[in-house]
Amino acid sequence: KEIGIRKVLGQTVKQVTIMLSGEFVKLVLLAMFIALPIAYLLARDWLSHYAFKITLHAGYFLMAGIVAVLIALLTVGGQAFRAARQSPVYALKDE
Repeated sequence: KEIGIRKVLGQTVKQVTIMLSGEFVKLVLLAMFIALPIAYLLARDWLSHYAFKITLHAGYFLMAGIVAVLIALLTVGGQAFRAARQSPVYALKDE
């Protein structure tokens, strides 16, 4: 219903999509900044028990974070785009 109201008030499909995707990406970035240091410490401890050692680079974890953000952006952005393209009449007809 929020999307329908925003479209009636003049927002474009692009603006609605960016608004909804942006809110979700902020949450994914927050989760990433909390999880990446913890994942680094756990992986370093786990890998220290093996005979063959490898060095952990921050790039590994940053790449995983970037992939997570891209997946979230594609899925949420696609759903937001699909919802924003619909006519506001369908969302607001119950009111």
